[in-house]
Amino acid sequence: VVAEHADVWMNASLRPDDLDELTRLSRILDRHCHDVGQDPATIRRAVQFRLPEDDDQTMRAVERYLEAGFADILFMPYAGGLPRILDLAELLPKLRSLG
Repeated sequence: VVAEHADVWMNASLRPDDLDELTRLSRILDRHCHDVGQDPATIRRAVQFRLPEDDDQTMRAVERYLEAGFADILFMPYAGGLPRILDLAELLPKLRSLG
């Protein structure tokens, strides 16, 4: 269904090792797209994951997801409360410069 009708493929990643599985599934989606005559590049890859505890971890995580082809990044804040979210807001320009 995604290969035929979607323009975004959204995923959630709850553990760091989920990236390997999401990358594997993304390759499967590419094959399904080819099978139905769809260009895989027309489907954006999106991922939602827990906001890491510090900015360095956040930058590294975003870099890994971008390198794996996930262009839309959504954060799930779960620790640190409002101060951590405000830190993330200050980090956004650096994150945007990654891709």
